[in-house]
Formats: sequence, C-alpha cells, structure tokens
Amino acid sequence: MENFREEQSTASGTKLSLKERLELLERKEQIEKSQEKKEETKKKKIEFKFPFKWSREIKKSGKKAAEDKVLVFYLSAKGNIEGFKLLPLYSGSMIIYKNRAYEFDPRTLWLLQDKGKTYKCVIIREIDRRTISNLDWQEVKAEGFATDSDEILIKMVTKAFIEKVKKQMSMGVIIAIVVCIILVAVFFMFKGG
Repeated sequence: MENFREEQSTASGTKLSLKERLELLERKEQIEKSQEKKEETKKKKIEFKFPFKWSREIKKSGKKAAEDKVLVFYLSAKGNIEGFKLLPLYSGSMIIYKNRAYEFDPRTLWLLQDKGKTYKCVIIREIDRRTISNLDWQEVKAEGFATDSDEILIKMVTKAFIEKVKKQMSMGVIIAIVVCIILVAVFFMFKGG
C-alpha cells in the first residue's frame, strides 16, 4: 500500500493519497465547468420576454383586423402595470378603458420591438387624460427638469464619491501603518527580554 502512495505524487513532488487526488480532480472539473458557464453567458445575450398575455395582445395588434384598434400599455393609479391591452378607437381620437376616456394623438405613439417586429403602442396613466409622450419636452426643459443638462451634476457627484473613497482609503493606510509600527515595537520588546 505504501508503494502505491509513493507512486501517486504530483509534479511538485508532494505525495497525495488516492482520495485527495480524486478530490483535486473533482475541484478542477468544477472550476472548468464554472468557467465554461461564464463564457457561455458572456456570449449569449438573454433577451427580455414579455409575459404570455402581453405577447398575445402584441401579436393581435399586428394583424389587419386590428386596424381600428390601438395597443395600450396601462399604468394604474396604485402603481401597478396592467400591461398591454388592444383597445378600440372611438371617433378616431378617443380611447375608453374602465369607463374612463383618454385622448389619442398619433404623435404620442411609441415603437415597441419584439422578436424583430416593430409595433406601435400608446402609454396611458389612469390619472391623466392625455397619453404619455415627449411632446411636452420644451415645457420640461423650461422648468429645469430635462435630463440633458445633468452631465455636469453627474460628474460632480461621481467626483465627490471618488474623493470620499480616497479619504477613507488614506485613513485606512494610516491606521495600518500605525498598527504595524506598534506590532514591531511589541515584537522587539519581547524579543529583547
């Protein structure tokens, strides 16, 4: 038995038992599998999939029978997303859903891409008669809520965060140096005695 253990040695010259060698091979195999999975996930781009009910409504909107209907993404007042509904247009400019009337403007249509196809939809909030759109961009900019001028703000915030991290890191370095000096001093005190 001892001769067998002597024969089982690694390239570095250390002796391993059969059990240890099996464990080592299993670990290597697990590492290789995890690396392969990481590489696969990097290569493979996972696309968002709509829930079945939503995708069914989206597909219906692309058919010719839905020419007088519009695909609506509905946001409730409670903060719930009720998803896509295919609703009819009344008088060419009105959508009625849950006994509430909403104005329809073709300029407020959003483009939705799903599986290589493009669909047009409207986003409606329960609390607003008008659909959600970018038509009020000039008003938003005039009020100062536009995000195009946030670049300076973002740079300032990131710079402040980096400086805070640097201060914390410099304090950590100082503390580590002081601890090392104390340990060296204690070592020489006990060594000399």
